[in-house]
Amino acid sequence: MIHSLFQRSHYLRTYLTRAIGFLGTLWLLVTQSVGQATNDPGLGWHLATGQWIATHHDVPHTEPFLFLTSPQPWIADQWLADVIIYLVDYLGSFPLLCAALTALFLTIYWGTLFSFVTRHQGSLLTAMYSVLVATKCAVIHFIVRPVPLSFLLFALTFTACINVYRSKSVETLARQRLVKLSAKLLLIFIAWTSIHPSFVLGLCVVATAACSGFFESDWKSSSSRKSIAHILFMGCVFSSLATIVNPYGIRIYDALLSTSQWTDNTSEWQQIDVSQPEGVLLLCTLLTIALAYARYPKLRTRISRLEIFFVVVFGAASLFAVRMLPYFGIVAALPLAISWNALGREVLRQKGDASTPVALPCGAPGAGTICTLSLAFVAYAYLTHSLPFFDTAHKRYEPSPRIFPTAALSHLSNMVPADDSRGVLSESNWGGAITWYGAGRLRATIDDRDILFTPQDYKDSVTLLTQATSQTIYEHMAQRRIQYLLVRTGSPIANRVAQDAHFHLMYQDETAVAYSIEGL
Repeated sequence: MIHSLFQRSHYLRTYLTRAIGFLGTLWLLVTQSVGQATNDPGLGWHLATGQWIATHHDVPHTEPFLFLTSPQPWIADQWLADVIIYLVDYLGSFPLLCAALTALFLTIYWGTLFSFVTRHQGSLLTAMYSVLVATKCAVIHFIVRPVPLSFLLFALTFTACINVYRSKSVETLARQRLVKLSAKLLLIFIAWTSIHPSFVLGLCVVATAACSGFFESDWKSSSSRKSIAHILFMGCVFSSLATIVNPYGIRIYDALLSTSQWTDNTSEWQQIDVSQPEGVLLLCTLLTIALAYARYPKLRTRISRLEIFFVVVFGAASLFAVRMLPYFGIVAALPLAISWNALGREVLRQKGDASTPVALPCGAPGAGTICTLSLAFVAYAYLTHSLPFFDTAHKRYEPSPRIFPTAALSHLSNMVPADDSRGVLSESNWGGAITWYGAGRLRATIDDRDILFTPQDYKDSVTLLTQATSQTIYEHMAQRRIQYLLVRTGSPIANRVAQDAHFHLMYQDETAVAYSIEGL
């Protein structure tokens, strides 16, 4: 009777904790982040790629959108996510896209990660705080783009490996665990390879866990160590094989090896600013885990060396590339919760070993409820074409017309016959918008697809649009038969070409000004 009441009380506390985290995250995402979610420069060409695949029932092998003198080979390594994004947009446009992105974040952090953290440590409060930290780390990539889908797949991969790694006695369940993990990783990587190139991070996690299993000395049973290492190793084999199950086959790795996206060309790969909230959060998380790990020797039995290794590696990677911060939040969630629990017990002077959290009497329920509520949120957006809490009087679901030249593109595309296409010289961040809003009639000369362009290409583009004379720009456009020049209103280049007789004003608003050149 007492045990039943205690267990029921635990269920209520778990649901309450999850509900607070879920509703708080939902409110913050909708009020603070949704208004910027569609302002990503690559959204346009992602939508256009999904539309192209849905229309042609095939994946592109040459670039179909840019204004090029000859076809250029292209591996659309995010084709599946592009189709998903396009279909969601087709069903409900930008409000539904924003709702789906919000629901994805809620499912990742309150459906998957919260269950994982509470499974391995006993404090619901510290679990909630650590998941909030992980969510905050990921908000920097709260954008309508394939990369948030990779957070879900990374979380599923990481938690699956750590769950097996933390199972110290699996001799009687080795075969069942091997089949379950292998099947799970096989499905994850088949999808992940066609969603985002970050699947290589998942492969690294699985391979590292498999290798470390052979050398972990803390496990008392050598047979357990061998069983777990064998399970993880086979999971690594199946994961690797799954990556070639895609329309491009082994060529998917050519895209990874040839891409220039690993450079500092884009802000995503620049160093994190430690003076900003994200940088402060990263440093505080690292310091908290390091302090607890150093202060309590017995805590080292609660946080494995493998988990500390992931925290250090992804923490260091986040310092050098802000794009890695969401992955760091996921790998640091459990060590952070355990560290907070240990430090909190000492501060509150609770009895018992501060390094040993009290075990949960049962698992953490509610993951299914979180998924159901997230789907209900998406359904609401589909039926009403709006989101609760969203300030429609001051914010917009679609890309901001103050950031992207949507009105100028609409005006220019209406002037081009449906069976014709014309080139537009513009900055790379407007390339995706030109592709989508130009509807095939307007074609950009460059966009933010690093796989197609080198850092030198971007430098040359910036130099041309910021330092070149109007005569040089005219010669460049005439040589390549580019008809339109689209630049920011009030920019130096706009002022220079405005006084050149070779350029004719076609459109102007507070965001962009468009010119055509004579002779084309």
